[in-house]
Amino acid sequence: MLANWLLTAVAKTVTTYTQPGQRVLLLHPAPYLALSVTSVRSQPQLGPYAGLHEAGWTVVRLGRGVQTHTPVAPSAEQRDVGLVESEPGPDRYDLVLAAADPIALGWFRPSGWADMLTPAGTLAVITRGARSGGRFIDPAERLVRAAHDAGLRYRDRIALLRVPLREVLHAPPVSAPHRQVHDDLLVFGRSVGSARKAESEGVSR
Repeated sequence: MLANWLLTAVAKTVTTYTQPGQRVLLLHPAPYLALSVTSVRSQPQLGPYAGLHEAGWTVVRLGRGVQTHTPVAPSAEQRDVGLVESEPGPDRYDLVLAAADPIALGWFRPSGWADMLTPAGTLAVITRGARSGGRFIDPAERLVRAAHDAGLRYRDRIALLRVPLREVLHAPPVSAPHRQVHDDLLVFGRSVGSARKAESEGVSR
């Protein structure tokens, strides 16, 4: 089920970076495999962004066209021969909105999504810092580098509060020293060269 703060984040992102009548693609990450505490077998694990596709109805109510898709990481065989999962259609989107859990970034491939953006389109990625194996993981550097390699320009990093600001400021100390109070929205746009290429391709169609 989609968390309230995540639904709010999607709605604000859509209204900030698109206009009514424009098109939005929601990329919902597939469940990743994790070892069960009671079993040595790997079991599907829902990440913190489960249910992102449910925000599609909200996007429609905001007057935008929407498509949802669940990309998955390519298999070892696909990586060996250079194959990746096909992405939805040749259509262009004004906003591609993805959610990337730092624990499972194998599916994050902006090289495929950059070509689906309109010349002025935006790629927005919701992500978070996390602790794993006693160390803190901030996926921002990896995501920015991958987007840059795909011809996208890093534009902004915005904090998305999971709880109201007044609650963050006035909350008493808690025993858990690393309470998750916010996620990050990383915003990318086309570089000048890739935008011109998209415009020329659009004219030639």
